[in-house]
Amino acid sequence: METTRLMIHARGETRELALRPEGLVLGRVPPADIVLESRMVSRRHARVFRDPFGRWIFEDLGSSNGTFVQGRRIDACPVLPGEPVHIGPFALKIAQPQDWLTAGTPPPSFDANLVVSDFETEFFQESSSGAPPKTQPCPARWAELADCLAELTNLTALYPEVCRHLGKMRNTVAMVLRVPAAAEPLPAKPQVCAAYLSDSPYDATMDDTIGFYPQAALTPPERAYRLSRHVIEKARTTGQPAMAKTIFSSDTQITVTLIDEFSPRGIIGAPLEVGGKSLDLLYLDFPLDESVGAGPEEVFAFVRLAAREIARVRKGLSLMELRAGRSILDSELSRARDMQAKLTPGVPEGIGANLDVAVHYRPALWVGGDYADLWSINPEHLAFAAGHVDSTGLPAALVLAGLRLALRSTIDATHSLADLLARVNQQLLAHPLRETSTSLFLGLLDLSKGVLRFVNAAHPQPLVLLPQAGWSALGQPGAARLGAPEATFHEHSLKLKDIAALLLYTPGVTQTRSPRGEEFGTAGLVRTLKATKSDSAQSLVQTVADAMETFRQSLAQRHDLTLLALTPKPKA
Repeated sequence: METTRLMIHARGETRELALRPEGLVLGRVPPADIVLESRMVSRRHARVFRDPFGRWIFEDLGSSNGTFVQGRRIDACPVLPGEPVHIGPFALKIAQPQDWLTAGTPPPSFDANLVVSDFETEFFQESSSGAPPKTQPCPARWAELADCLAELTNLTALYPEVCRHLGKMRNTVAMVLRVPAAAEPLPAKPQVCAAYLSDSPYDATMDDTIGFYPQAALTPPERAYRLSRHVIEKARTTGQPAMAKTIFSSDTQITVTLIDEFSPRGIIGAPLEVGGKSLDLLYLDFPLDESVGAGPEEVFAFVRLAAREIARVRKGLSLMELRAGRSILDSELSRARDMQAKLTPGVPEGIGANLDVAVHYRPALWVGGDYADLWSINPEHLAFAAGHVDSTGLPAALVLAGLRLALRSTIDATHSLADLLARVNQQLLAHPLRETSTSLFLGLLDLSKGVLRFVNAAHPQPLVLLPQAGWSALGQPGAARLGAPEATFHEHSLKLKDIAALLLYTPGVTQTRSPRGEEFGTAGLVRTLKATKSDSAQSLVQTVADAMETFRQSLAQRHDLTLLALTPKPKA
């Protein structure tokens, strides 16, 4: 796999740097991984990393002057190859390796009987210069090809239509072959991406099915194709078009055109500039007579130019399809993110007088597997919860939506929380995604009695600040997760007067890692809380969030992060 590179343009100069999928930080001064020297760039300005969908993401790190994509200031945004990102006076572009071009290539049109052998009687004719010919070769045919390429709107039709157009020359075979790159041996049977044989009884069938790909077998199964090993090897090892001439005088069962094995033939192989582990090759076998309407040198020059134009069109169609596909993905993820964001809890009315509450929710993907909720049962009872599903993306979001509904519709201030979770667990076991397990901490504040009741279903123990003892873990870790058929749960309680602050968090907080592979851990979380001078809920969650960002340094966020802080207010 080739390395993706970042092109940085500024002040008439261009830098090119390799990107790391795990992430790089861009900033004005070290220790930023990529230094952009300008007063308009913050010390830690932005981060670029690859997400699990294979997209490159630019994330602004709270910079003063912002990060811009298509003139819009962004917080985090997927960026396509060649799409400019502006940071101060710098324009940055992702230079995608050629491997991405092969992703949308249509499958072989048919499984032909191919024989690769050496049979040429004259050696290769190659262009001694990369310069285009002084006059346009085969001008009428070039105009037809240009019109054909201009009408294409999808990548799947490109190779079949090109072969169909080139194969219209009388007694001609046109193919697109996929062969390994020069470092690998040539297989006995190259992959056929598309093919067309003129003057065959299958022409009419093809004319009736234009635009429908992949097509059915286009050649009689008893026929066979002989391909020139010399031409293929020369083209794939040099990266330049190659041509040979030959006259066949043997084996009537293996011919190259299926028409007349004794006629003089020209064979051309022209790379289509697809990089990576494979190479797409335009292969043309045509008669050396007046039927083609041009001499072999002119046909060679025409095919050489045609290969360049086909490669250019291919890149354009590939990028167009990539943009369309990612646009759909981004739209769906954005809708899912907005829907999940609406489930992020606010502070219920009437609670602010008794509690200070703050929530920090940030999924690693656009849709996360973390859950946090806070809701009033009645004026004297407040329920809150934090949980984590052992999956990500849309399946996790569906489970969490079901969990939220089950908890809110089932909870009762007078009933046992352990029995409540048992009933909720049975509902989750009936969920279509019942194989997904979930950790959960559920708490219930009785403001009239000054009591906190809680139950822990295998969730990380919350941290509680006790006035005389400092920060410590609350309760005992539960052994049973939601989703286990035989799970049992146990309720515990604590007086509110013994609590100065309470922090719930999800596993991603302690699982956050540094570039050296160290884990933030519970110890890092406790150290951060002990260093916090303010006792407000918002200050607690913001301090922890900032500490995790500093700990990760250049690394992208790989886990969902959720913090829920509650600090009781003393009664007047």
